[in-house]
Amino acid sequence: MKRKRGFLGLVFKFFLVILLILSFFAMLGQKNAITGLEYKISAIEKKKMQLIKEGKHLMAAKARLASIENIRKASVNPEEFQFPDRKKVVYVKTIKQSEPRSASYQSANKSSTK
Repeated sequence: MKRKRGFLGLVFKFFLVILLILSFFAMLGQKNAITGLEYKISAIEKKKMQLIKEGKHLMAAKARLASIENIRKASVNPEEFQFPDRKKVVYVKTIKQSEPRSASYQSANKSSTK
């Protein structure tokens, strides 16, 4: 009877050692996977910063190309481009939102009701 218990104990210990070894390699694999993801995130962040920088350069180039002086230099007749006179500028008022329509009757001539 002691032999059976000893054999079962030996098998149990063997499986525990195998389980310990497998868990160690699983943790190493997870650590390597996380490290790889960190490198990918770092590369993506660098690319993001590079694209933001490039976007800022493009916005500056757009502003430079759209400047009045640059348009005057490129035009055939530079006297055509003038800043508007403040007295001749017309401001258009925009409607924020349309109001709901009323379904009630409103008389057109209020003075005749007196």
